[in-house]
This record gives sequence, C-alpha cells and structure tokens, in this order.
Amino acid sequence: MKYRIEHEFRGIDRPGYEQLYFDERFQSALAVAVKLGRTVVRLERGPERIVRHVRLEPEREIPAPMAKLLGGKKLTLDEELEYEVGRYRGRFRTTPGVLPGKVSIAGTLAFEAAPGGVRRIVEGEIVVSVFAIGGMVEKHVVGNLEKSYGDAAAFTEKWLEGAR
Repeated sequence: MKYRIEHEFRGIDRPGYEQLYFDERFQSALAVAVKLGRTVVRLERGPERIVRHVRLEPEREIPAPMAKLLGGKKLTLDEELEYEVGRYRGRFRTTPGVLPGKVSIAGTLAFEAAPGGVRRIVEGEIVVSVFAIGGMVEKHVVGNLEKSYGDAAAFTEKWLEGAR
C-alpha cells in the first residue's frame, strides 16, 4: 500500500527546518509528545550526509489480529534513514521486530520550499505478506503513520511558535 503524507510549516525555511528536524533535543521532545519510545542506535553527521538509525516503540493499541501476530511482544521498529544534507531529501527503510521477512516498509523524506515556509513530504510503501490479514495490517500501519505525522506536525507548530 502506497502512502504520501504532507505537512507545511510557516515561518521556517528549508535550511532551518532541516536543522530542526535533525536536532536531537527536538526529536526527543517530539517522541514524548507523540507517545513513541525512541532510542538512537547510530547517528553519523557529515557535511553532505546524515545517517540515523533509531529503534521506535509505538505506545498504541494494536488490533487483535496484529497482537496475535506479535505473540504478546511489544511492537518495535528499526528505522534507517540516509539523508542528503542541503539537498533536502533522504531514503528510509523500517524493519519491524516481528516478521521482518514478511513486512517491507520503505520510502523517501523530502523538504520542499512552500510559500512562507517549508513542506515536509513523506512517501512510501508498506507491504505485509501475511495471508488473510496483510491488507488490514497495511491499512492500520498507514493510518497510524498519518496520525503520528499529524500529531508531529501539531507539535512542530507549537515548537516553532515558542521559538518565535
């Protein structure tokens, strides 16, 4: 299932948003706000590239068929992002802690100039190869992504208002 999630932020340009997006203090506060456990596994910053690997633990209810698949385990996701500094784009891959061979999540992150601000665009695809419930799981994950990014956008707006 393909998805595209966009949000615009006013009063900040692409370089400023890029800096904010990769600020660990901001990311830590954001994770708390959207109820997401977050542990940085690897972070390399260079003049042209940022490589960031994080382990994520969403604190959300999971539908019964998904909970059965998890077998009582907590849902964890390992996200690997390679981002091109100054080009305002990156590629990510997310691997769940359960059924990693049956779930594929990958996509792109981009920051585009927008009137009076910047637009964050996340595009990707999730494929769940589990008989009978794969499509339901895909829809649930995309719904959670949309909600999480929406909550993140609201938090970002408040953060930016506090910085002005």
